[in-house]
Amino acid sequence: MADFDQATSSNISKPSIQTLILVDVVVIAVLFSGIAFFERQYALAAITGGLIFFVPNTCFAWMSFRVMGARQIRQVAHRFYQAEMTKFVLTMGLFAYALTQLPSIDRMSLFAAYIVTWLIHQLAAFQILGRPARGNS
Repeated sequence: MADFDQATSSNISKPSIQTLILVDVVVIAVLFSGIAFFERQYALAAITGGLIFFVPNTCFAWMSFRVMGARQIRQVAHRFYQAEMTKFVLTMGLFAYALTQLPSIDRMSLFAAYIVTWLIHQLAAFQILGRPARGNS
């Protein structure tokens, strides 16, 4: 019974979201700086693609991690759903805006920067937050 009590106590800490957001900012800055050295048009596409990832993802983190705890499980689940829907709508809206209102933007660079930022974010999340816990069966 003691093992169960230890496992269910509030030893679970909040995820290190600030670190992930900092990694995202650094990745976008490095992408922009590196590409701006060679071609300004590609740099604009790179920072736009990075921001299309960063803004909705940061909004998701802010919305979903405001409430935590087992006592508020319904509110947590509802917040995650709202945050995910907001992230999806923001991402689609920002892509639509970039593709329609920025006609001179290089589309391949835009999508490549989005994908690179997403990929590095996933790898950083894996490193920072660790592997998901698996049950002992």
